[in-house]
Amino acid sequence: MEFQENGYGKLQLQEAINRITQNNVKIIVITTNNDLIPAQRMYESVGFTICQRRKKQHVEHIDYVYIFYSQ
Repeated sequence: MEFQENGYGKLQLQEAINRITQNNVKIIVITTNNDLIPAQRMYESVGFTICQRRKKQHVEHIDYVYIFYSQ
């Protein structure tokens, strides 16, 4: 795709985090799965950390739970 690997997704994610944290939100939780390695790397590159790994229990297609703590 023409727009992949240009950093646009990371810029959008950083902007979303900025807007969310401006509203005094202290914790942002997102989920992803094992197949989305590029997404996992992007989340970690902007400050998210894995807080939980789980096998598909109650929700299909969710392997990782990421969490972002704002200051």
